[in-house]
Amino acid sequence: MRVPWKAVLAATLLLAASAARAGSPHDVYTLPWPDKKLQLTYHTCGCADSCWVAELRERRTKRLMAKLRCDCERLLFSRSPAFQETVVAPSCDAFNDGSDKNGRIVAEMKRLVDAEPASPIGSVMMLKDRTLVMDLRAETGGAVGHGQFVYTPNDAEYAGIVKHVGGLKPGEEKPVPPFVDAK
Repeated sequence: MRVPWKAVLAATLLLAASAARAGSPHDVYTLPWPDKKLQLTYHTCGCADSCWVAELRERRTKRLMAKLRCDCERLLFSRSPAFQETVVAPSCDAFNDGSDKNGRIVAEMKRLVDAEPASPIGSVMMLKDRTLVMDLRAETGGAVGHGQFVYTPNDAEYAGIVKHVGGLKPGEEKPVPPFVDAK
């Protein structure tokens, strides 16, 4: 049986279009944000729209400033520079079970972004040989402590420190935000 080439071409194009749509990312929506230098976007990622991500970026550079997301269950937030994710709420029901989901997302992002960020506990610098030199300080009960720590790329803690400060390049110095489990 011979199949006309036009029928084969049409079927191939139809399948390709379906595959492209199935593999494409979810639509991204812009939500209102008071500071016009920043842009808040929102997209779903599954779980019948119970999984979603809202990102606040600088309009000009597209640099990510903060992220609020629901992983189908918990509400999580992270902010620049370290993007250490923290659980804001054990459930996203307040956002997902309502008529003004976008308005609630905007309000929560604003509340979290406007909250005073934790003060840095020190600084870390990457030397040209990629060694990290970290100066940390602590104040507890009137006592003041200061320490300097050196990590080479082979140390077990090295990658975690670089990730904690949001990445680091040779010659660059950044503040060290508090570690989540630090008291």
